[in-house]
Parts: sequence; structure tokens; C-alpha cells
Amino acid sequence: MKPFLSVREKESIKKELKRLLKNDVSGTRSRMESNLINIKKELLNQDNQLDKLLNLYLKEKISEEVYDTKSASIKEVKENLKSEIELLEYQLEKLDVSSQLTKADKVIKLIENFHEMAIEDQHATLRLLIEKVVLTKPKGQLKSSETKVEIHFREL
Repeated sequence: MKPFLSVREKESIKKELKRLLKNDVSGTRSRMESNLINIKKELLNQDNQLDKLLNLYLKEKISEEVYDTKSASIKEVKENLKSEIELLEYQLEKLDVSSQLTKADKVIKLIENFHEMAIEDQHATLRLLIEKVVLTKPKGQLKSSETKVEIHFREL
């Protein structure tokens, strides 16, 4: 029985999966880093507001009660921002490609063993990998040779 995929095809799929995974992680990383920068800017903005509030209080433009209320509110926002920064930094540190590569390796093993599987397992594997198949035929055309097939794969 002929193998489902040649060695060259398997290697090609493996390289493509790794490339896609690398891109996905880098995109996630860049979004997280961008969020981190924005949160740090907002933290600096809150520090500036707290400084301005203190200046107003020292110049006796606002009462102690107003100062206490507003500074407490700003300090609470700052604490929340610091927590978000800690969480994002932790997530960035733990962002790991190896777990995604492990998933890719499992998918590749499923593909490699596809021809040896029972028909039910083949169907289950295809359902695992493929989200949907879209068939489109030009309007008024009856020939099946003109039908276009689009396969939408699930994200790993």
C-alpha cells in the first residue's frame, strides 16, 4: 500500500506548521508587548495626575478631603495597572513555542499514520484538522471540473 504522504511532503508540512506557529507566537508576543507599553504609559499618566493633584492641594486649590478622595482613586488605578503589568510580563516570559511545536508534532504524526488508521479514525482525524470545506461553482456552470474547493483548517 502506498504511503499517504511522501517523506518530502511530510517535511514540507512540518516546516510550514513550524513557520506558522512561529508567526502566530511572534504576533501574540508583539500584541502583548504593545499592550505592556500602553499600560506603562498609562501608569506614568496616573503618576503625573497624582503629582498635579498634590500640587493643587499644596497650593490650597483643593481641600484635603477632595485630595484624599481623588488620590485614593488614582492609587487604586495605579495598583490595578501594576497588576496588569506583572501579569503581562509573566505571560511574556512564559510564552513558549515548544508547547505549540508539540501540538504540531502530534498533528504530523496523525498525518503520517493516516493511511494505517481505521476509517472511523481517519474521519475523526479529518474532523480534528479541518474546520470546514467550501465548494463553489460558477453560476450557471454544471461541469464539476470548474468547482473550486476551499479547505479551512482549524487553528492548532
